[in-house]
Amino acid sequence: MSKFGSTLSQTANVFALYAWLIVTSSVITPLVLMATVFTEPDLQRLGLIGAACLIALWRFDRLLAHVEAHEGVVITAEASPDLHKLIDKVVARTGAAAVAEVRAALGYGIAVVQVPRPLARSKRTLVIGFELMQALDARTLAIQIQHALLANHGRIASLGWHNRHRTTLLLVADYLQTAGPERVIARVLLPFLRQHAQVMIPPLRQAVFRIDRMLAKKSGAESIARALSLAATQDHLLSEFFWPSYRRRADFEAVPTYLPHAGIRLAVQAATPQEVRRSLARALMAKSDDGAMEPTLRERLEALGEKPRFEEETRFEHSAATRLLRERYGELITRMDQAWLSENKLAWSQQHASAQAESDQPVPAEEVAEAPKTRAPRQARKPRIEVEPHSPGLDTVNVAFQRSNLHLAKGSTGDALKEAERWAAAVAASGSAGKVSN
Repeated sequence: MSKFGSTLSQTANVFALYAWLIVTSSVITPLVLMATVFTEPDLQRLGLIGAACLIALWRFDRLLAHVEAHEGVVITAEASPDLHKLIDKVVARTGAAAVAEVRAALGYGIAVVQVPRPLARSKRTLVIGFELMQALDARTLAIQIQHALLANHGRIASLGWHNRHRTTLLLVADYLQTAGPERVIARVLLPFLRQHAQVMIPPLRQAVFRIDRMLAKKSGAESIARALSLAATQDHLLSEFFWPSYRRRADFEAVPTYLPHAGIRLAVQAATPQEVRRSLARALMAKSDDGAMEPTLRERLEALGEKPRFEEETRFEHSAATRLLRERYGELITRMDQAWLSENKLAWSQQHASAQAESDQPVPAEEVAEAPKTRAPRQARKPRIEVEPHSPGLDTVNVAFQRSNLHLAKGSTGDALKEAERWAAAVAASGSAGKVSN
């Protein structure tokens, strides 16, 4: 099928899904429609049909009102003018539609949410993960905002339009899983909603590459490569170093002695070069997945024809959160920590109870006898990055990079990761970032 035909058919599919949701979003609607069968073909029947349509539209509008962006904390222009000035500049630079509301939410992601409303004006909301704001500098955050705005911008049948409605339909699917009995009929649409979301992944993945190239023309390919490398590195740094370490505290703390978002700021600033290199290496070795909306860092850099920008080029003195939120930064940390604790309090207490129960169990005598042979010291079990004692030259960097690609092509992800770690360490030591050749 041609590209136009495919886009056209998926556009029709979106409208069909919305039509079915309108009809099934209320139990009353089909009952009223069934009642029209037993009425005379006069004004009474027309009145019942009109009433059914109004009820359906009203219930559908209520359903969409529930899935609009409500989580997180609203950041107003009065409270944080610097952040809104940055967003206004990004909007002017990209030509995308302006946002009506900005929210900070838990997590590392960023997205624009615009849910259509048949009986109300739709609201375009920019949702920024608070971890993302803490882990990036303002310049890199601006590039992330540009990407989010462009990914959701476009008229009917465009990829931006499809991305907006894909997000809405997924939010509806999540809501229907927990909605009350009145919407039980609408739940039969869940497989169709998810199927549509899956069908739209390939073209929307290509749209990510297209937006990267658009931004590269305006800001320079090296600048975009730097932003992509930093965002991916910091994501892995938090997910693989900070959060596992933080959650392990539940084993011996009944309640957290400190809450995470204050710790994230310190973790980002105090990250060692070794941790940064390992995080970048793992980001580069992420396996490509055609079923994932977000292409890997390696795929995006290769599409740009660029190499990653390393730690010496990605250090920054102030995070986007401290620079753009200013006086409100402390308040938002408190509110985000409260939200995190509210969501994770039960899981934390369960983990603590489980760890305490396990520690109370007596250790069998035979296991104690075998312990020196079978249990390595905790430090010895930690994975390490082998850094050469001298500063390697460009040849060493290139050889490690080529070996990494070779292992990856053969499907040996573990070996490729080891080579990527050596490569990242070699680049950092030699100062040859951006000069690696294939």
